Amino acid sequence: YQRRVRGCLTCCDPCTTARTLPVGRLKKLVLDYNSIKDEGMANLLVCLSGNTELQHLSLNYCNLSQESGELLAELLTKSAILHLEVTGNSLQCDGAATLINTLTTQDIALKTLLLADNGIDAHDSGKDRGPYLCAKIIRRWLTCTQYLELCDLRDNEIGDLAAREIMDGLMDRKTAGLKSLQFLVTCRMDATIYKTIVSLGKKSGKGSGKKKKRK
Repeated sequence: YQRRVRGCLTCCDPCTTARTLPVGRLKKLVLDYNSIKDEGMANLLVCLSGNTELQHLSLNYCNLSQESGELLAELLTKSAILHLEVTGNSLQCDGAATLINTLTTQDIALKTLLLADNGIDAHDSGKDRGPYLCAKIIRRWLTCTQYLELCDLRDNEIGDLAAREIMDGLMDRKTAGLKSLQFLVTCRMDATIYKTIVSLGKKSGKGSGKKKKRK
């Protein structure tokens, strides 16, 4: 069972929506293009915590900021979600790092993480080392997770230093004999690093399903 609610919710509505759903059967919840914001994400956390049925949560273009990184991380520790889509928000380096660090330390069985177009770049409040520090956490995650199948970081200008960390993480993963996965990045980086990432993270299968921004 899945439910799609698009473009009609405010930050206060998600909790009400979740309460009205048959959560015992709900497998997928799509709230794309709703102005949920961090307040709505906090409400959603309360409503979905303890849900052992929901496997796929989609919050693309929902005006989430870096504060939602911690909320999303907590939700993943209190639910059975396997696929998380948060493309087109503004988690930035801090929010993404918090989320991925939790995935690593709590050994959460997430299979899909779509983080494209989230401001994970050196423009994050002037923190030019932000992408690099975030990528170091991603590298640790890549070298230990046995669950990940797809991670999308496209449209984030992470830079060469961060890209090298991700490349090394994928190489470490291959050396350790872990299963292959699909890892997507923007091409705006050193060409050799980009080609190596593409080569190492080229698991075949369906694309990321990345959405375009609504005009």
